[in-house]
Amino acid sequence: PDGSDPNEAEVMVKHRDFVITGDEALSHVTIEGVDFFATSVHLPDVGNRNISFSDVQFTYIGEELLYIDRKYGRAIDKPIWVNGSRISFEECLFAGARNSALKVTGSDVTVHNCVFMENNRHAHFESRALLLEPEGNYRVTRNTFFNNGSDEIFISPVLDKMAEAVRPEVGYNHILNGGLYNTDCSGVYMPTKSQRFAAVHHNWIHNINGVAMRMDLAGMELNLHHNVFWESQKAISIEGYRDFNIYNN
Repeated sequence: PDGSDPNEAEVMVKHRDFVITGDEALSHVTIEGVDFFATSVHLPDVGNRNISFSDVQFTYIGEELLYIDRKYGRAIDKPIWVNGSRISFEECLFAGARNSALKVTGSDVTVHNCVFMENNRHAHFESRALLLEPEGNYRVTRNTFFNNGSDEIFISPVLDKMAEAVRPEVGYNHILNGGLYNTDCSGVYMPTKSQRFAAVHHNWIHNINGVAMRMDLAGMELNLHHNVFWESQKAISIEGYRDFNIYNN
């Protein structure tokens, strides 16, 4: 920049895959106001409880090479991954992930008032800005997603662990400019499973290079209302087969 000599520049490079990792259960951990650069978090234990991230910036997550194939690609992906119950991310930034940015599995999950930008720079089919595999209630609210390479939000419930009484929520999100390099993508993608009447409501989803809101074949049990869709290849694609409440979009 500005004609400066690159030999005298300060260069920052990835040093390690994970800066926080643990195979044993953790409980009542709060991480606040920390910046994570070119590294990730790996907390896979199902016994994790009450883990929260607040006012945290995650930039350049993963930094893996191009996927060789789908199976190998999933194996090397290194998103921020937290498993357990009562997991929350609030007022966080996820930016520049090579593949997936955030993966959360478990129950009582909250992703609130976060920004996801320029993630999945390979636009790989198996990678998403936000990947949820919930086993109970979850809440994805008031977040902004933009300039991500493929799917913005992907939700695939673990139904054998998810009670029928749960009422998940995806609401008041602004999702735009999705699928910059990939047309097989969605703003919100719910594949071939029951969504336990998740409420997808009051979202703005626009300029998606694919489908703004998609439920895949054999999907069911979805509430979709009071959303605004524009400037995408398709607004709504519901390919499932029963128990939908779709209105006021």
